[in-house]
Amino acid sequence: MSTIPEAVRDQVRQRAVNRCEYCLSPQALIMGRLQVDHVLEREWR
Repeated sequence: MSTIPEAVRDQVRQRAVNRCEYCLSPQALIMGRLQVDHVLEREWR
């Protein structure tokens, strides 16, 4: 389970306009929910 609060996850999704920030694919084309925390910043460790 992730330690990142859901409110922060929502902020990330809004900032990214529901797109992958790596390849820019929209959420609608991804088979599943985009991962917000696959790269964790030091402050979340």
